[in-house]
Amino acid sequence: MTELPESERFILEPQGILSILILPLKVNGKFFGFIGFDNCTQARPWQTSEVDLLTSAAAAVSLWQKSFLAQKALKDSEARLRKQHIALSELAQCQSIYDGNLSVALQEITETVAYTLDAERCSVWLYNSDRSTLHCVDLYELTPNRHSAFHQLSCQEYPGYFHALETEGIIAASDAHTHPSTVEFSASYLTPLGITSMLDAPIRLGGMTVGVLCTEHTGLKREWALKEQNFVSTTAYMVSLAMEASNRIAVENALRESEERFRSLVAHIPGVVYRCAYDTERTMEFISDVIEEISGYAASDFLDNQVRTFPDLIEPQDLARVQQVVAKSVAQRQPYVLEYRIIRKDGSVRWVYDKGQGVFAADGTLIWLDGVLFDITEHRQTQEELRVREEQFRQLTENIREVFFLTTVDLSKILYISPAYEEVWDRTTNSLYEQPKSWFESVHPDDRDRVITAFTQHLQQEQCFEGAGG
Repeated sequence: MTELPESERFILEPQGILSILILPLKVNGKFFGFIGFDNCTQARPWQTSEVDLLTSAAAAVSLWQKSFLAQKALKDSEARLRKQHIALSELAQCQSIYDGNLSVALQEITETVAYTLDAERCSVWLYNSDRSTLHCVDLYELTPNRHSAFHQLSCQEYPGYFHALETEGIIAASDAHTHPSTVEFSASYLTPLGITSMLDAPIRLGGMTVGVLCTEHTGLKREWALKEQNFVSTTAYMVSLAMEASNRIAVENALRESEERFRSLVAHIPGVVYRCAYDTERTMEFISDVIEEISGYAASDFLDNQVRTFPDLIEPQDLARVQQVVAKSVAQRQPYVLEYRIIRKDGSVRWVYDKGQGVFAADGTLIWLDGVLFDITEHRQTQEELRVREEQFRQLTENIREVFFLTTVDLSKILYISPAYEEVWDRTTNSLYEQPKSWFESVHPDDRDRVITAFTQHLQQEQCFEGAGG
């Protein structure tokens, strides 16, 4: 007993211990207790056999302890792994990850990671547009059970961390204050928040790092097991799935809105809007419903030539001309404008105005034809009626002996003069067109001023002018 320090004798002597033999108990070099013999009857030296016996006993206890700790560690590991598997299974069934509700999905993920790993903080950070800053879009704190999102990290302030985020698969910092990738955070971020260990996994989308899933531990330093690292990597992948879903839903919504605006626009156009392939059948990819008003056939009949092709409508006598004009316009990359006849479902003929052009890809490949059709039957009928009337008017004026003319109110221009003018005035009609007031020269000087005044007044008052002279 005399060999022991006074502090230890102070503990042993009141117990009547006169001699003691003690050996430390260790597992993997770590002390976990001691084993020994003591004698309360006499102070005596310990025999070699007794030391050997105690050494064997210490080895047996240490071996048992090692086995116990290994079994406990295995059970704990299995429990943690089972907990992680359950968490991942629940996340895999989380509808918010797939329905595009990104904010809800991120809250589900950060809560799950913090709870499963028993980590005080878990957050999702995403790059801004120029990749100069990471913005925290969701932070979950386990103890107060709350979410927030207001922090940001600048690439200029923490270049080492940003570089590691791009180059390392995962950042597992048991001592975040000294780890090369996280040491920059020590004074400004880790110390104020009491963070000791960090486990960060990059979030990648389309082969590019777009953010990071950050797990932060407070209290004693923590060694991150490989299975925990794999768990965080998997949940980071789920963040990317949620982002993909959100982006997809946003694109689908934008496309749907665009299609609705397009259909609304098309519905208000008093003509047929179409998009078709450049082939002999003009295979329709899209054709508006107005085609039924013009042709009598439903628009669905023409889509992908399900029932009939568009050339089936065209009057056979016009078809070759239509094809030639379209082919020439496509070859010259110019719009085409056509007027031709179509045969309606009821057998009647309608005239249409067709304007379109080819749409080409960047490499010059023709993709399709876009165009519009208008029913111009009434316009053509009006033109024909006007042509007939003009012909009747021409025959009338050219076969009467009286001079018939049309002029502007100010007499500055002759719009029409009948051929009889040349016979009566002995002047050419062209001379009058060139000098509209030259016919006054043939009026007798005594009557000229009176005729001009009366003629002008009647024209201005839109009244009929009658006069006689010789």
